Amino acid sequence: MRVIAEATTGTSGFSLGGTLTVVFLGAVSGAIGGLLLLLARMLLRRWPPAPTVAFWLPLLALTLRGLRPVDQLRLLLFVPLVALFGALLQWRTWRYRRPPLAA
Repeated sequence: MRVIAEATTGTSGFSLGGTLTVVFLGAVSGAIGGLLLLLARMLLRRWPPAPTVAFWLPLLALTLRGLRPVDQLRLLLFVPLVALFGALLQWRTWRYRRPPLAA
């Protein structure tokens, strides 16, 4: 958090309010990402790549929405974190994936 704060605003300081905001927004974002993956897997089982596409596109859209204004520095700082989150979420929940429905 400190590196991102210094890189984006040039300030280096700790505040309880700022830390709680980051933790809360991270928890909400994680929950939304989990719900996206769950819904994509429940609703789009017929074509195996569909849940993956339906998970990553909204996840990327939500990330870009949260990065207003979008600039190169913010993309370099946050997109790898979101990609790591998405990859870990898919990897850890892979065994719970339902097989495609029989035609």
